[in-house]
Amino acid sequence: AEDGEPLGTVLIWCIDEPIREWEVGWGLSQEHTGKGIASEAARALLEFGFKELKVHRIQANCNANNIASEKIMETIGMKKEGTLRDTRILRGEWCDSTIYSILENEI
Repeated sequence: AEDGEPLGTVLIWCIDEPIREWEVGWGLSQEHTGKGIASEAARALLEFGFKELKVHRIQANCNANNIASEKIMETIGMKKEGTLRDTRILRGEWCDSTIYSILENEI
């Protein structure tokens, strides 16, 4: 933000070094959603991962009901792989996750 306050968080971390598989994630404060910021930051992480870290595969996942996050994943070129059942607890209830990925030759 212009006042120096963080807008949110974006992360990239290794989940399986021998096969060069990493994961990305993001979260913005509510007042900054819907402005393309998460897509821009996630796209930069993909570029960094593939060009600098020499990653083969990057994945991301979200709550299966999080349409906004799915839209970001699709916007940055990720492909939907499927749904993982009962992977998180949200407000005391089990929730499914949707997983997306992109490969080094797809960017």
